[in-house]
Amino acid sequence: MDRHPVVSSFISYVGWEDRELEVGFTNGEVWIYFGVPRAVFEVLIQAESTGKAFHQYVKDAFYAGRKIE
Repeated sequence: MDRHPVVSSFISYVGWEDRELEVGFTNGEVWIYFGVPRAVFEVLIQAESTGKAFHQYVKDAFYAGRKIE
């Protein structure tokens, strides 16, 4: 998994591999979102606001996700 730390108040890092986006949150939760193109991952790691980009390109795009226990 290609993981990158990000500067955000609620996201610690984002990772991507084989159309799966891994998001580590500052509260310790880790989620995987499925079917996410690499372009979305690249937007997240280059965004001025990773949180805003996450909501726009992942949450609002309704990618299916699950919390990793």
